[in-house]
Amino acid sequence: LKKEKMGMFLSVNAGSAHEARLVHLTYTPSKATAKTKHIALVGKGLTFDTGGYSLKPGGSMMNMKFDMAGSATVYAAFRAAVLLQLPVKISCYLGMTDNAVSSHATMPDSIVTARNGKTVEILNTDAEGRLVLGDVVNYACDLKPDAIIDAATLTGAILVALGTEVCGLFSNDQKLADSLLKSAKNVDEYMWQLPIIDEHKNDIKAHVADLKNIGSNGNGGSAKGAAFIENF
Repeated sequence: LKKEKMGMFLSVNAGSAHEARLVHLTYTPSKATAKTKHIALVGKGLTFDTGGYSLKPGGSMMNMKFDMAGSATVYAAFRAAVLLQLPVKISCYLGMTDNAVSSHATMPDSIVTARNGKTVEILNTDAEGRLVLGDVVNYACDLKPDAIIDAATLTGAILVALGTEVCGLFSNDQKLADSLLKSAKNVDEYMWQLPIIDEHKNDIKAHVADLKNIGSNGNGGSAKGAAFIENF
């Protein structure tokens, strides 16, 4: 991760007693050709999230062992595709760490450099999933897949909008979004598309860095998280 200059990912891991892990799995069908579609799946794998120095209240820390659900989901999808021998190439990336508090943990107000060279002001260490995903999504881009789909418990604000039953979808590729919405409907899953507007993108620009990891207020938190990841 240091060699790959994943400064955001490493900043989340800084307070941990355990080294971070980037898991990269690949599947290529036996009859692959130059025209075979290549899909990248990226999962947030926070094995536990205390919030870091922006510490979560006690009640919000319960069930944080499930903050790795994004990685679990994309790994399950990857495994199913392999067992079904689907005619599509798949790269699966899992960004694994916990977000802990120690004397080494990243302080709020810190500025770090992401893998793509952009500087990020970390105003809230509890907005950590987007920091991990940003670097891992950027890594996934290197192989130039036809599509990148990331899954994450990102953010808690989505529960306010959609409850626990509905999956929020953000996309900068409407054709892909329509395909995902259709697939969800076919298997009776609830999925709802939400917008990323220019105002959201502007609100995460920082005065002392390229970006900041939260918006200027608590409104539209999920959309601003998606807008942040889009930079990578």
